[in-house]
Amino acid sequence: MKIATYNIWNSDYLFDGRLKNICDEINHVKPDIINLQEVRYKSKIDSSIIINKIVEETDYQFFYFEKYHNENEGLAVLSRRPLTEMEVNWDRKDVDNCNAMMVQIEVDGKKLLVGNLHLDYSSVLNREKQIVEIVTWMSEKKADYYFLCGDFNSDETSSVYRYLTNRQSLNGSEANWIDFSEVYGKQTGKTPTLDFWGNPRWVNINVLEVPKRCDWILMKPFDDRNLNKVILNHLEVFGNDSNTFASDHYGICVDIEFE
Repeated sequence: MKIATYNIWNSDYLFDGRLKNICDEINHVKPDIINLQEVRYKSKIDSSIIINKIVEETDYQFFYFEKYHNENEGLAVLSRRPLTEMEVNWDRKDVDNCNAMMVQIEVDGKKLLVGNLHLDYSSVLNREKQIVEIVTWMSEKKADYYFLCGDFNSDETSSVYRYLTNRQSLNGSEANWIDFSEVYGKQTGKTPTLDFWGNPRWVNINVLEVPKRCDWILMKPFDDRNLNKVILNHLEVFGNDSNTFASDHYGICVDIEFE
């Protein structure tokens, strides 16, 4: 099974051309399920629904999209398998400015709960609060395996990453997720997904930041004894061809199987 995440950048900059390139990138990696962030709701030219265009060009049978309140943007999941347990959390009264959705799919008789999130880019305090709330929210559901995908707006030195990978606690909470890029990167090296030096989006712009990996796919089993029953076959960073500009972020796709 291939699972991917991709922030497709809701910006007017070269939007129509980038939308075609985004679909081409998705068709290139061919994930079974892909989590999208910054998905524009309606076209500013003809008011068409953007997610419908993406689904049409990528030929997915199932999808779930919800836009944020009072914004022309939202989150989406596209899948080749039926989606169940679909919900977002911005209507929950106990969650403040916290953008996440989750869906459930079944693979080889196993229930997978997939979370798609986009954390606040401007405030580390908000991100810390948000990630604890999302993990708590997902833990209320029963599944065999849990996946967290999206744009965390945090790198590997952050408190959010350290919390998720069992290196520190946050707000009295602890977690223990496996970062596929960290596991795969031990063998192949790690590639940034927010590339200030190589992505055409930043050409001729003075950016005093180093490239970072802030888009992740993490996993944890309901029963820790099943952790080693997940086989990571391959991990691919896509959308990083400087000749084909799609987004300011690169995407990640992992190929896994279950014993």
